[in-house]
Amino acid sequence: MKNLKPYSENSFAFFETVVKKKRNEDLKDRLDLIKSDIQTKFNDYDTHFQKNILESLSEHDKFSKQQIEDFEELYSYKSATFKKLLITLSTSDNKRKMGCPYCGIGEVSTFDHYLPQSRFGAFTTHPKNLICCCGKCNPKRGNRWLDANKKRATLNLYLDILPDVQFLFVEIDIMIDKVETKFSLKNSGNINPILFSMIDSHYDRLELCDRFSENSSDIITSFVNTIKTYQNLGNFDSILKNTLEALSKDQNAFGYNHWSTILKIELIKHKDFKLLLKY
Repeated sequence: MKNLKPYSENSFAFFETVVKKKRNEDLKDRLDLIKSDIQTKFNDYDTHFQKNILESLSEHDKFSKQQIEDFEELYSYKSATFKKLLITLSTSDNKRKMGCPYCGIGEVSTFDHYLPQSRFGAFTTHPKNLICCCGKCNPKRGNRWLDANKKRATLNLYLDILPDVQFLFVEIDIMIDKVETKFSLKNSGNINPILFSMIDSHYDRLELCDRFSENSSDIITSFVNTIKTYQNLGNFDSILKNTLEALSKDQNAFGYNHWSTILKIELIKHKDFKLLLKY
């Protein structure tokens, strides 16, 4: 899981580009009639986004059924405009394409609407409301974003700065014929309770700890094979030390609590790690 940089250009100009690309002239005419209302809402979103108070935005319950359908017709993550946006938002500063920022397992392939389309129809195409993610995380995240007290219950990776302290942990059981893992969250680094609650909700809703364990086998096999290769090139303790230093750099690149990095670090520290190198 890693923070993202939000769309930096004019949000409403992006909306106008999306509309311009559409061939449906009736759609364009209907949207033109409410253009000023849409622009006002886009400006409201940007203001609330800048202040990190998105929960204060009112739901869009005054648009007609036809207008809601028009907003939905504008959005197509397969269109050239949204593909370009997807590439922009999922490319790091060093021009490397990032994996899914929600899970760190899958590849970015779609957008999650942070404020749900069903309640905030006009923001269906707002670029700051679109968070790139994989096809598994998007449906799991669903429409829940507020708790019973009307406070945000879901992480926004543009706004909620993830702490550079460990909150993801893994227990590893190394046996002769297999390795079992169990991931869990712990607030052992004095993370702000509100932020940690959102992190916990994010992991629970996306079933991340279970998904990490399901995907651990391939990571472990590849990592052990790499260490085996290096084993014959020098002092084993030095190899492990250098590997830990490399993994520390991975934490800077992919997020401090990236699941595969945490797994590799704990493997190296495990008292029975050398057993894996014998098979």
